[in-house]
Amino acid sequence: MVPLRAPPRARALLGLFLVALCVLPACSQGPEPPASSRVAPALLQDKIVAAALAASRGTSSCPYAALFFSLTLLGVKTKADFTDATRLAYRQALMRMAPGATIIPVAIAPSDTGQAVHTVALFTTTIKAGMVSAQQLAVKLRATGLDAAFDQRVFGRVHAEVVSDPYLADSTGDAVPSLPNSRPVGMITVAWQNKLPAQVTPQLRRSYVAALQATVPGSTVTYKTHIDDGDWTGAGGSPALQRLAMDTAISNASPAALAAALQRIRTRPGSVWPVAKFGQMESADGYGVRWVPEPAFTSPCDAATTIKFTGIVALKAQCDAATTKAYLAALKAVLPSTATTSLVRATPSASGCQIVTSTLLAGSQQASGVALATRLVTTPYPLAKGGAASGGQFGPSGANPALLVSGEVATGASSSVVTSSFILMQKGAAGGLPRAVPIPRGTFNKYIFRLAPASCAPGAPCKPLTITTPNPVLTNADLATLNLPPSTTYNTSVVGVAANGKKTQGLNLLPITTPSAQLKMASARATGPTTGTATATAPGGQYTKYIFTARPATCVAPPCPALTFTSRTLIAPLTGLSPGTKYNVTVAGVGKTGKRTVGTNTVQLTTPAGLRLTAAVPNGPTTANATAVVSPAGASMAKYVFTARQQG
Repeated sequence: MVPLRAPPRARALLGLFLVALCVLPACSQGPEPPASSRVAPALLQDKIVAAALAASRGTSSCPYAALFFSLTLLGVKTKADFTDATRLAYRQALMRMAPGATIIPVAIAPSDTGQAVHTVALFTTTIKAGMVSAQQLAVKLRATGLDAAFDQRVFGRVHAEVVSDPYLADSTGDAVPSLPNSRPVGMITVAWQNKLPAQVTPQLRRSYVAALQATVPGSTVTYKTHIDDGDWTGAGGSPALQRLAMDTAISNASPAALAAALQRIRTRPGSVWPVAKFGQMESADGYGVRWVPEPAFTSPCDAATTIKFTGIVALKAQCDAATTKAYLAALKAVLPSTATTSLVRATPSASGCQIVTSTLLAGSQQASGVALATRLVTTPYPLAKGGAASGGQFGPSGANPALLVSGEVATGASSSVVTSSFILMQKGAAGGLPRAVPIPRGTFNKYIFRLAPASCAPGAPCKPLTITTPNPVLTNADLATLNLPPSTTYNTSVVGVAANGKKTQGLNLLPITTPSAQLKMASARATGPTTGTATATAPGGQYTKYIFTARPATCVAPPCPALTFTSRTLIAPLTGLSPGTKYNVTVAGVGKTGKRTVGTNTVQLTTPAGLRLTAAVPNGPTTANATAVVSPAGASMAKYVFTARQQG
């Protein structure tokens, strides 16, 4: 059975003739007009529909999501057969497949034994939702059994010639180029003319892609397939031959390069896919360079208001599923019931689990969205009332209080950002001193700790003591500068100071109690084979200096060799220690009168084994022997790494 198609040269001439008939304004714009303006004049009735759409939207700066496709109706033999009633039935069939879409037949031309209707489906929702709907329609058009969606008595058998990828279009279906955060994609459908679909192997498909990438160096090529199964019939009306059509998208190239590649494919397909390997390849009408949105694309006319909230579940090291689920539930509980909120991401941060969400408000609500974001972002513990099952854990008394640090509100081209910073006091590990937790991290470059006596009656003029430090962790050395009396409890708060001088009051208080009047060792730790650090605690103002003593723990009978270190503070560096040795460390305080008081306890530290290089002797032009000694003798290490560096 011979396919009822015009010869390639005749088809090329026909394409040129149809381009000459184009009356749409976009025909004169850009190097590669969209398919809807390349094939035949737009139908007058449909241009009226397009004009009505343009009155509300659908302009070059305010596009729709769109899908171009060409369906051959074998029961419609001439253009005159595509009457108003037929056009209406055609639209209705497609609107059943894509509810809410605006269907515009933009051109009609002979195809095989019927008429091909070049059509654009416009989706008048947001671009994001429209792209999803367009993709869903494309899947349906490429699926087998397309006939079932159309009345066979009116249209006969129906099959797809071309199904593009979704793109950005104006109200006529023409591609809208070069909007911010959009990219050009060359879209063309190419069919294998003399190979059955089963003969187009995976290897042959990979070669198809590779040939295109060689034609457009550096490009990315993707494709989706559909079966062209209704161009001609055999005995009994059954298809005599099926063709595999490749709905192809070429990206990552300039518009000019894409347009040139499409023209080459259209006029000289054999120069791209050699006939000896691929057989006859032929493209269909309806190709063009169209622009598709990137993930960051935002249409200025998308009316819906979105709020991207960034929250911190403080002091939560990991973002487990239970915490994320509870956070989302608590957030939804404080948002309008008509809002739709979804999780964007949850990632650990220095301040806790950072959770980003997206909230879609009903309609355009920029002003109320900003007010909502301002209230939630600037209020401490905004999720505390988000339901008994979830909000309680995020309140001030919860183990992991939650705070919102930013709300990005956007409606079309309008956007506003609300930010806040907070600071919490966290208990120190194992009864240690508290630390400040900036939320988010990096907000402050200075901290003012305030200590107020817990015994101070409410309303009494008890002036707090202050410690200003760049360190968010309060230390014993900091407290020593205040000469605090022993065994006294203070309520500690903190103020964070940003680089611009703005101060943020901490949200909570933590009590600390100064050490008792006894002088004692707090800790001693090795910092190297021969060095260490010793820390003591003592009542404030009682001693003018401290004498730390380190003696080998193996010495059981005096006199024991001792190392002494004098310090004006409660922290002393230890030097001259022996590697691999355990030491007993004690402290004594010297008062203003010179009286010496011995501390009440002893702590131990053990230095790690030491290693000393004793020799390095060459034994050849490129080799040498190196010798090291471990101390103390008998100590061992898992392995030794010698490093040689060239001098000069």
